[in-house]
Amino acid sequence: MDCEATCAMLTALGGGGEFRPGRESGKENPYSAVMVGGAVPAHQRRENLAAFKDGQVRCLVCTDAVAR
Repeated sequence: MDCEATCAMLTALGGGGEFRPGRESGKENPYSAVMVGGAVPAHQRRENLAAFKDGQVRCLVCTDAVAR
């Protein structure tokens, strides 16, 4: 999936591990990213979107269907 590859690329460019809500502020990795798409369970989508809105993560990668 392209969203997964994009998240992995951004995370690698930022030099950090995968974002985990509550453990970091998103400032440790300048390209911290989470994914919102059909392949992500609904509860995880809500958590990822909330983390982005709260500024815990800097990049939100989503599929075209979810972006609408």
